[in-house]
Amino acid sequence: MMEITYAEFLKHMNSLSFNNSTVEDQNYSLKDVVEEDKILFFYPKNFLFKEKTIKDAELFLFEKNRIRVINFLEDGYISITNRNLSTITKVQLKHKNRKSTSLTLFFNDDSEYVFDSQNDSSNYNFKLQTVILNIYKQLQQ
Repeated sequence: MMEITYAEFLKHMNSLSFNNSTVEDQNYSLKDVVEEDKILFFYPKNFLFKEKTIKDAELFLFEKNRIRVINFLEDGYISITNRNLSTITKVQLKHKNRKSTSLTLFFNDDSEYVFDSQNDSSNYNFKLQTVILNIYKQLQQ
């Protein structure tokens, strides 16, 4: 498999939740609110590092008309922010064949999301690069 999927992420969350009740609560919360069948692309930012905790992670779920951004909070809570794709004002891709890819999405409120295959993971750079390129291609349609 060339991409990282939400299903793979959930399996990892399940393994973390055995020893951590906070992660278990967050895992159940995700299952309550995320509609897996609507996810076109899944991007885990700062999750695939051994030295970082789940609190450092941000999940980006790309759906047909929106991006759902999930953050992990204290005491088992999660936070979800929905952004409409129609509020994107500019898309900037930086790509070097099989080395590095970054995608910056600029929004009409002057905020931006940056996805970087080299900086968002330690061992899954190629998989993240594939996801970034697929997101970029989808946004061009």
